[in-house]
Amino acid sequence: ADSRSKLFFVSLDGASQERVTISPSSLSDHKVDVLIVGVEAKPSASFGTVVLEPGQLARFIMWLTPTLGVNNLRVETHSGMQLTNTNDGNSVGFAPVAKVKALIQARRSPPRTIVDVLLEVSFDLVSSEDVVPELVLVAPPEFSFPEDCGDLCTARGDTFGQTGQAMATLTSVGSTTLFGLELHFFVKTPDRTPLVLLWLVQAFGLNNKLAGWGSVDSFKVNQMRDTAVYYGGIPNGYVQIAFTFSLLLEPGDEMFNIIDVTAPSGFVMSCKDDLEQVSLPGGKPVCENAGSGQMRLILNETLQAKTYAFAAMAEIPSKVPALPMFAISIRERGTEDIVDAAFDVPGWILSTLQVTQP
Repeated sequence: ADSRSKLFFVSLDGASQERVTISPSSLSDHKVDVLIVGVEAKPSASFGTVVLEPGQLARFIMWLTPTLGVNNLRVETHSGMQLTNTNDGNSVGFAPVAKVKALIQARRSPPRTIVDVLLEVSFDLVSSEDVVPELVLVAPPEFSFPEDCGDLCTARGDTFGQTGQAMATLTSVGSTTLFGLELHFFVKTPDRTPLVLLWLVQAFGLNNKLAGWGSVDSFKVNQMRDTAVYYGGIPNGYVQIAFTFSLLLEPGDEMFNIIDVTAPSGFVMSCKDDLEQVSLPGGKPVCENAGSGQMRLILNETLQAKTYAFAAMAEIPSKVPALPMFAISIRERGTEDIVDAAFDVPGWILSTLQVTQP
């Protein structure tokens, strides 16, 4: 038994749960003695009375470190020093699988973007399974797999149990092992890093036999660098709004020339005649979809890996949320895939100046 088994939980008759204690001398590597105390089965029972009656259902939860293969537990009940019952260790046990070590990395991980992920897996200890031709991945909450998730990857929209977490399968060619290789797959990141950033990995051997499980923390969702919004917080005002951001990815043969701005509810964006390019490249951008809560700029030259600034105009409502939030996305021409983005960019709180005649 594990040293964490200083407290057990017992469920009597499948209903209530009570604490039970263990004498320190009763815990060893392969044996633990449990004395049930403090549970009153009958009104006349006093504190400390052993109260597990014949025919009464009890459920115990304990920590232990199993070994690979079938693990059967021998259970005995005693009244004082007298043995009252046992299962002789013949009850159906459980067969633990090997622990899987996994490494999951992404060179870059902007929000709401399909990113290339590196995966390496191996067994933590020696396993009876030498060949692992299939791996099942369970992504953290809000991550998703595209339909084309890689050369060896298949995603059918399945989710893990009731969690809603996306699943994908990596299958080798010719039933060769996937362990010890640098594997790649694609995953779509959420708008922001979830609270739980845990990947699960299942390893299957030949004949689709479950060979191992593993879990690993992985990369966070990184918002676009140096993204900020500036404007005068005047209620019901028509003000200039300035934006800054830094792009770290070189475009290569691609065109990163679409800038999408999402504004808080009540903001009406305008960029047709009111746009200040500041450091945006090329001629005057095309202004599209400017209006309530949104604005799109289409550049005639690609953005490079630099820091940029531009400004537009906006009508500001009389009231906004406690902290208004903006979002800026850079998209590739043609596919309109997001190249980089920043969500939850804080705006400015509105304030009314009390001006009186001196």
